[in-house]
Amino acid sequence: MKMKFSLEHIIKCQEKLKNFRFGSDYPLLAFLDYWIPIVQFIPSEDLEWSMDQDLKLLYNPQMVIYGNKDKLAFCLAHELLHLIFLHVFIKEARYSEILETCADVLINTFIKNTSNLQIFSSLVAKDNKFNLCGQTIDVKEKSLYSLYHEVVTAYKKSKDNEIKIDMKSLENYLKILLSYPDVKEKTQTIG
Repeated sequence: MKMKFSLEHIIKCQEKLKNFRFGSDYPLLAFLDYWIPIVQFIPSEDLEWSMDQDLKLLYNPQMVIYGNKDKLAFCLAHELLHLIFLHVFIKEARYSEILETCADVLINTFIKNTSNLQIFSSLVAKDNKFNLCGQTIDVKEKSLYSLYHEVVTAYKKSKDNEIKIDMKSLENYLKILLSYPDVKEKTQTIG
């Protein structure tokens, strides 16, 4: 039976998510604090968590209200990293389940290797190695694209699997990102 949430519960969730900060308890993930204000939090009782290319982060209100802080931090970091690593802009892939698994392994392994945050997923590499499609694959320093192709090759022994980027959504995302004064100032000093 699904639990329905009142407007009051949804407002509390929104406040909790918008005010969440990694910096104090998870200092190595403090850079994620910058990304929280640019996403729109959308409640969804059907999904656990999901980030889309329109900067909408779908979340399950039950987990936000009743879950512990570490699990909330993990879920939020995981989805924000999909945005930062541009995974949300992949338009399609022949083997979408393999692609999603590869993306989650890379994100979870990044969190494990760079922070003290507890991982709430079995999709994480041990010593940078992960078994996918019956083959042990080294994920260290791999992009999603290269990991996907390696796994698909192991799965199908072919190289005809393309990942397509939704360039229009990526372009809109970059425009939004560059509209923030801090980002504009930092990109001008870098480049």
